[in-house]
Amino acid sequence: MKTVTKAEWIDALKSGKYKQGEGRLRRDDRFCCLGVLCDLMEVPYTLNGDDGAVYDFGNRLSTTMISGSILDQMGVRIKPASLAKMNDSGYQFEGIAKYLDRHC
Repeated sequence: MKTVTKAEWIDALKSGKYKQGEGRLRRDDRFCCLGVLCDLMEVPYTLNGDDGAVYDFGNRLSTTMISGSILDQMGVRIKPASLAKMNDSGYQFEGIAKYLDRHC
């Protein structure tokens, strides 16, 4: 996996390159904010029908969540589940990027 900085992730969320989705890291061409991070990190994945992308983190597979250690290594002090909840409850990528920039 490629190393990504918080600033690179924030820039990607603001870029308009990614369409926002919910409930999965990635389904079709839509991403959760954490799925954007997976894309930047070039986490290997396979597509699995309605489940969307199944990401291979080496020690586990996931369609919905990343490990908190990934954020810890980036210096981001928030639980991945909190970001997923923000994403799935209506916060747009721009708002999530501002939150990350100001509070994490």
